[in-house]
Amino acid sequence: MSSSRSRRVGLRRWAGAAAAAACLVSAACGQLPKPFSHEGKSANPLVAPKARAGIKVPAITGMAHGAAFAEEIAAAFRRDDIAAHTGSGPNNGYTLMGRAVARPGPAPSQIRVEVLWRVLDPDGGPAGLHHQEHLVERGDWRAGARPLLRRLAGDTVARIAPGIADPKRGGPAAPRTVTVLDIAGAPGDGRVSLRRSLAFELRKLGFPVTESAEGGAKGMVVSGTVKVTRATAGNDRVDIAWTVAGPGGGVLGTVKQANRVEAGSLQRTWGVTAVFAARAAAPGIARILRRPRAKTGP
Repeated sequence: MSSSRSRRVGLRRWAGAAAAAACLVSAACGQLPKPFSHEGKSANPLVAPKARAGIKVPAITGMAHGAAFAEEIAAAFRRDDIAAHTGSGPNNGYTLMGRAVARPGPAPSQIRVEVLWRVLDPDGGPAGLHHQEHLVERGDWRAGARPLLRRLAGDTVARIAPGIADPKRGGPAAPRTVTVLDIAGAPGDGRVSLRRSLAFELRKLGFPVTESAEGGAKGMVVSGTVKVTRATAGNDRVDIAWTVAGPGGGVLGTVKQANRVEAGSLQRTWGVTAVFAARAAAPGIARILRRPRAKTGP
């Protein structure tokens, strides 16, 4: 069987896998076994009383001064009377994971920095998703200038701290847009092709979608993670997890997919694999996006 034909045959299975994947969305189907205990939470764990246990901030990845940035963020949390540390010791509270990406800015002296923040609950499950974009001076970013890192840390904590410190905090306002972020862990061009395919499918379902960080803070955010492992001598197992977060960063639901493709077939281009996977996942994601959400109290 040729490589292209083998891929197409495998792709047809995404539709069948999607039926099961859609049921992994909380409240989308009846009672099902849930091997992942944090899958499909409808409430934001960040507003639970156990959030008062504090937060750990490991070094931010994707930047040269990630440890210094983490120190500034922990200090900003402490200024808000939230226990925070950056050490490698035991942690009985939340964890804030950050990944930074720097791209050229509008001027030669500027850099556009995007940071994706993931909040993990004390059990290691997803508890929040936040996305930031900043235009900074290239020299300050490369040098890890403390005033810059302190300013960025203050903005980060301003977004995340309210949900940790105030257990009575209600749900955010209705979103205006859906932001689809790049897909983490995807080999080849999957990082971009999966994002574009999902954005296209969600637009077909009537959602206003933006692939830019602008406006994302006021709308929903969809992120994805891909894991490819060798299943047999001739096949790879592909696991995709789509996470939907609200304007406040709280995780609203997750859709999971699993399938097998020809070994190594995704190392360069995903082609129609991205189309089939996104098409299969979109209905389950749409159900999360359309789910009624609690209103903020007086």
